[in-house]
Amino acid sequence: ELELVDVAGRKWKPADLAARTTFVNMWATWCGPCREELPYLAKLSKATNAVVVALNVDDESALAHPFLERLKIPVRTTLARSFAYDYFPTMALPAN
Repeated sequence: ELELVDVAGRKWKPADLAARTTFVNMWATWCGPCREELPYLAKLSKATNAVVVALNVDDESALAHPFLERLKIPVRTTLARSFAYDYFPTMALPAN
């Protein structure tokens, strides 16, 4: 069973979200459209009570957490570079 750790250090499993509406987003700090979209995802989560899971695919994983803190974006983000392209090898960013 897959267990993920978000940038805040919280562990979670996809099964934990099975009973909730979940919106999954793939993003990177270097992606302009991603940077524009993230604040809207935070609003979506707040307005609908949906869980937004943001999978960060930056080559340099240390960039994600400071980026989110600086912009005050309270979205559950997991560093996903190590597995995201295995599942979605030809994705364009942002991907939802």
